[in-house]
Amino acid sequence: MRVPGPSLLIGSMTLMHAPTEGVVVEQVKARVHERLPGVSLQSIEAEVTGLFHEYAGSKVRAYLPILVERDAIDHLRRSASDSVT
Repeated sequence: MRVPGPSLLIGSMTLMHAPTEGVVVEQVKARVHERLPGVSLQSIEAEVTGLFHEYAGSKVRAYLPILVERDAIDHLRRSASDSVT
């Protein structure tokens, strides 16, 4: 799958730039929703967006999507189980 965005042609090789952060946030929200279909999209949006803001100053950004995804799933699951008890 080709990610939309600018690319750089070097010789016969095309290097793709990383997707924009907005695209990454949308991808993470979609994956969280796939894992937690019973959680409202508003809750997922708030959790994922909030976590990306928390990690905004991180120097290493390559692993942020998976970190945010895991943290969001963990927090949303805990919130759901807390509201049931």
